[in-house]
Amino acid sequence: MKRTLTLFAVLLIAALSLWLNEYFKQRPEIHAPVGENFPDYFMDNFTLTSMDKNGQPAYTLQASKLRHFANDDSLEILGPEIHFHSQKGQWQVNADKAIIEKGRTRMHLHQHVVLQRQPADSHTTDLQISTSYLQIDTQARIASTDKPARVTGPQLTLDTDGLRYEQKTGKLELLSNVRGVYDKTR
Repeated sequence: MKRTLTLFAVLLIAALSLWLNEYFKQRPEIHAPVGENFPDYFMDNFTLTSMDKNGQPAYTLQASKLRHFANDDSLEILGPEIHFHSQKGQWQVNADKAIIEKGRTRMHLHQHVVLQRQPADSHTTDLQISTSYLQIDTQARIASTDKPARVTGPQLTLDTDGLRYEQKTGKLELLSNVRGVYDKTR
């Protein structure tokens, strides 16, 4: 009787092992097709603060969604609002979408991009740049585009094909096809 129970238990364990093995073999495995970019992690409604080499906030980024892609280590951000901090004045940049490259020093902002410079002192004025694409070097604090852009200030409106703006120096370079209106009475 004892041998029969032992044999039955061994057969039951073997049958259960075979059934479990077949069950887990039948479950489909999901593999990303080679060459396609799939997110490996994401965040919703977040705030990120990047620090400079002195431990001070360099910029703050708020957005509704972030997705990280492992194959090229890039980030896609939806609805970004970025505040660049500086003693020379602050930038605020909004866009529909941003792509941040692997090294995290270059941002590519797309669709309805608006950069606003808030004055640091009485020697500078408000400035707003609107375009469909803007690239920002976050370390050098340089914003540039080769797309059409509109620059507006308290007394001027300028349209240009491409521009380069350096936050550290306050220099704004309009690249080509510049058209504008300066209204002293505004």
